[in-house]
Amino acid sequence: MIIHKIEVGELFTNCYIVICKKTKKSFIVDPGEVTKEIEKILKETFPIYIINTHGHIDHIKGNKELKERYNLKVLIHKDDASSLEDGNLNLSRYVWGKDIILPKADQLLKDNDTIRVGDLDILILYTPGHSPGGISLLVKNQTGDKVLFTGDTLFASSVGRVDLYGGSLNTLIRSIKEKILVFEDHLLIYPGHGPLTEVGIEKASNPYL
Repeated sequence: MIIHKIEVGELFTNCYIVICKKTKKSFIVDPGEVTKEIEKILKETFPIYIINTHGHIDHIKGNKELKERYNLKVLIHKDDASSLEDGNLNLSRYVWGKDIILPKADQLLKDNDTIRVGDLDILILYTPGHSPGGISLLVKNQTGDKVLFTGDTLFASSVGRVDLYGGSLNTLIRSIKEKILVFEDHLLIYPGHGPLTEVGIEKASNPYL
């Protein structure tokens, strides 16, 4: 698989474009904004899905433009789906002082759902705590290589904030320990903000864990 990391928006959100090498089919993780770099990459692939790890505005703001331009399906966990259409829940009212309303989801996700994009298998891991419907994505190719996208659940040496609607520190830590730290130490983590990390590094040195 090919993974492009593009930092977008005022909150420096990591948007990812993940491409199947064989078919050139791709999916987008958390398009907080639409940039020229994102558009350039998408023109060279066949995008299928937008997958939101949660419903906060810095991770979903680009949904509408990309959905309409490329005829994409928007996927989000069922417990965060209402955030797409509610400026209070998605924090746009708080961040920008106005409600930003986005298209409703085409598919509601739940724990252990699987999605196929080309030769890539995407396993949905329900990891609430930062938001009620937070998810992580375990992406695996046909040769067994895999990576993990954690959204705002887990960062390098940090975790997602829990003082927003539906946040819970106990729930977040349980999600991380039960759904993320169970993987092999060398598994590469692509978080919603900041640099990449690995499971073993966070297990050994993350001060919140």
